[in-house]
Amino acid sequence: MSRTVVAAGLIAACGVGLGPDRSSADEAKDELIREYKQKTGPLIDFYKHSVIRFRMTETTGRPNGEIIADGELRYNDPLVRCDMHFLKHPDKEKIGSDIAEVANRDRFFRLVRPAGVDPYRLEVMQQDVDLGQRVVLWTARVPLAAYGFLSQTVPDMLADGGLVITDRKQVTEGGRELVRVTGDLTVPMPQFPDKPGRYTRVLTLDPQLGWAVTGYSWWPTKTKSRFFHAAVSYDGAAEGIPLIKRVEYWAELPAAPGKKVDQTVVEVTAIDRRRVPAEDFTLEAFGITGVAGSNPAPRQWPAFLAGGAVLIVVGAGCLWAYHRRGPGRPPAGIGLRGGSGRQAAPAPGPGVPSPESAEARP
Repeated sequence: MSRTVVAAGLIAACGVGLGPDRSSADEAKDELIREYKQKTGPLIDFYKHSVIRFRMTETTGRPNGEIIADGELRYNDPLVRCDMHFLKHPDKEKIGSDIAEVANRDRFFRLVRPAGVDPYRLEVMQQDVDLGQRVVLWTARVPLAAYGFLSQTVPDMLADGGLVITDRKQVTEGGRELVRVTGDLTVPMPQFPDKPGRYTRVLTLDPQLGWAVTGYSWWPTKTKSRFFHAAVSYDGAAEGIPLIKRVEYWAELPAAPGKKVDQTVVEVTAIDRRRVPAEDFTLEAFGITGVAGSNPAPRQWPAFLAGGAVLIVVGAGCLWAYHRRGPGRPPAGIGLRGGSGRQAAPAPGPGVPSPESAEARP
């Protein structure tokens, strides 16, 4: 099938929410996702197992200047490890220091090593893997940039039930025919059921580069308080796969359109496709052992069986007490109404976003 035909199919399939027949639009959307996965399979597999060396420059609006670092990103989906060595930093004490951030199947952790000091010191460890994958440095999104939107793959982004495609078109940029998809995303907020987050998302794909992502944007639909963008450029190919050369992330304020703030640029210097061993994504790889929670706890079958036996005994005792008391008389301390089984939404506080802060999240 030619790229032109596929592009036409992509555009036709992106009419979700535009026509009266939502079910047929959903079917077309599913077909689009299947076709995208088929066309991008080699590209996704290439970047899911790779080692990327890079130089990062980050301008965060600080008066003291930029952050510049050399680094290496190891990626063995879903394992991510980002090692960085700081060459320039507003905090002079961090120049020459190292930082490593890792997300594996069990946890996220960050380690630091001041200049000239060995070994690494464990700074942060979190057991929430999903949170860990979001916390990992921006640079850890570099492999995903070829086939992703933020920390989602393109198929997952398109399949999101809260996303409604509002526009789709072919555009020409730099002499290349691209496909641009725009959608509105509604994100439920369990803490604030009456105030879901709403975001506008724009995704740009290049059919001539194996449907690789060349850029995306998103912003809070209601407040438009800040616009976030990413641009991906490629140079050369390996095994028919376009090689990422540069990834840039930045934001724009409504009062200053076109002016980049909070800018991060990752210049890729080398890409090595190979499967990195899982041992590289552990604390032990950094010489750290004996840390509580550093390894998944083994199953304690004897304790589990003993606990089950205790529950059986307690249950038998409760049943005996029930029959002795007779039906219709609830035991003290247990109401007849009971609970719904649902947990109350947490109040805003540390770790729980307010509706206003949630609106600014991706």
